[in-house]
Amino acid sequence: MFGTGASRERWTLRVAIFATVVALAAAFFTHQHWKSSDRAVDVADQARKEANHQADLRRLDDANLKTTREDAASALAEQIKRTDQASALTKQIAEAAQKNTSTASQALSVSERAYLGVAGITIYCPVCEQPENIRAPPSHPKSITSETKLKAIATH
Repeated sequence: MFGTGASRERWTLRVAIFATVVALAAAFFTHQHWKSSDRAVDVADQARKEANHQADLRRLDDANLKTTREDAASALAEQIKRTDQASALTKQIAEAAQKNTSTASQALSVSERAYLGVAGITIYCPVCEQPENIRAPPSHPKSITSETKLKAIATH
C-alpha cells in the first residue's frame, strides 16, 4: 500500500484532506454551537428583563391595591361619620317634633278654654273654666253661658 513515495504522498494528501474536512466540520459545528449559545444567552436575558418587568408590574399593582384599600377604608370611615351625623340630626329632629307636638297640645288646650265675648271683643277668663259652666256656641267649641259671664264679672 505505501510501496512508493508517490503513493505515500497521495495517502498523506488524502488524510490531510480528510483532516481538513473534519476540521472544517468541527469548526462549522463549533460556530453553530456558539450561535446557539448566543441565542440562549439572548433568550435568557430577555426572560430576565421580562421577569423584572413583571415584578415591577406586580409591585405597582400591590401599591395600587394598597392605595385602593386605604381609599376604601377612608371612604368607609367618612361614610360612617356622615351616618352618625345624620343619626344625630334625626334625633334632634325627633326631639323638635316632640316639642312641637307638646306646644301644639298646649295651644289646643288654651284654645279650648272658656272666654267672654262682648260685642266682638273676646276676653279670656280662667276662673270661668269650670266644665259645668261651659256650653258650645256655633262659632267656638266652648263658651260661657250668661250666668257664667255675670259670675266672672262679679269675681273680677
